[in-house]
Amino acid sequence: MCIKVEGATPMLDTKSITWKKPHTNMLKLNADGSCKGNHGEAASGGILRDHNGDMRMSFYSYYGISTNNNAKVNALLKGLQWCVANHLDNVIIETDSMTLVNWIKSTSKGTWTIRSELEQIINLLEKGNYQVKHFYREANCIADIMANIRAKENKEFFFTDATLLPKQVKAAVRIDQDQLPNL
Repeated sequence: MCIKVEGATPMLDTKSITWKKPHTNMLKLNADGSCKGNHGEAASGGILRDHNGDMRMSFYSYYGISTNNNAKVNALLKGLQWCVANHLDNVIIETDSMTLVNWIKSTSKGTWTIRSELEQIINLLEKGNYQVKHFYREANCIADIMANIRAKENKEFFFTDATLLPKQVKAAVRIDQDQLPNL
């Protein structure tokens, strides 16, 4: 049975998505991975910011041919390793991969190709007050930019000076600091 509805307009549910600053005495790590094709050129990127939205650290890494899940897992691992090595233990970690969040929070430890990295993440999470959360990719703009900029370079680099960031990353940091939505 088919019913024809005349003059109906579809209802759209829209949300304004913005990056949220962490509370005072907390830091926020946003991490993302990028893969051009699934089994393609893979890279990761991330940024660690304080309660003012100021960058404390940002990074990118290139992995060669890999998968999207591998790039995302390694992005979170790289950022978390930096936090632990620098004794930063009050950190909210955000990723736009619900799959990754579920793997970390459940007994299912992902595919065999990333199991070792997931186990490292879980062990590192026990070393401090780390919270892993899912959030919308629209609020993950900077980590996404870092991963995509460097997807073509066979390099790994950590920034601790915001003046050295690529121009488009500096602009995105300012948008996030002002709590504006990324379009």
